[in-house]
Amino acid sequence: MLATRSIKLDAGEPAQIELVVPANRSIAGTVHTTSATAGTASVTLVETGRSALIDDDGHYVFRGLKPGTYTVEATIGGRTQRRLVELPVEPLAVRFIDFP
Repeated sequence: MLATRSIKLDAGEPAQIELVVPANRSIAGTVHTTSATAGTASVTLVETGRSALIDDDGHYVFRGLKPGTYTVEATIGGRTQRRLVELPVEPLAVRFIDFP
């Protein structure tokens, strides 16, 4: 949650403020399912326990991640697959972490 700050500016007086903008990092991909496995698919970030919603096209996304190594785990029709993803300190959107 971001904090709200107010500053007072006086006409003709220089002012300075320091802003800290958080780096945006995300992991996204597609879970490819068949008609038989479509309703049973799930995607989880193992280290955080967060689950992502999978849309009608199989897309998912995890946002607001800290730097580090994450295990993306997909369970499709009772079978589990994992992919390791490394997120740097810099902002980064990792895409195409897909599961067949």
